[in-house]
Amino acid sequence: MNEDKVLQKLIEMESALRGVATTQQLKTLEGRITTDMDKQLVILQRLDQERLFTMERIKLRLQLA
Repeated sequence: MNEDKVLQKLIEMESALRGVATTQQLKTLEGRITTDMDKQLVILQRLDQERLFTMERIKLRLQLA
């Protein structure tokens, strides 16, 4: 009877572990997230530079007008 309980618990634990990510899967996900965040940072830096250039261009036009 006790063996049945142990076997049942092992089956439950095995089922629960099927959904757990492996270390390699987590590293892959981390790499993808880092890459995507780096891309977003580059876009934000470009937008910031564009904003600064636009403001300087507007100031120059106002001075010339």
